[in-house]
Amino acid sequence: MCKRLILTHHKNLNRGDYLIDDRENNGAGQFEGELILFGSDKFPDWNKVQDYLL
Repeated sequence: MCKRLILTHHKNLNRGDYLIDDRENNGAGQFEGELILFGSDKFPDWNKVQDYLL
């Protein structure tokens, strides 16, 4: 797995396939790739996120 972390208040400006966030604020809802909503029913923990991505 690639180890890269980007911290920003303008998440919609990021380019990539996936964005992992715990809410759709600060542009996450407008991200062009797939938003993985951490803490949701589908992705309640990091194990579920990892299983989905791998």
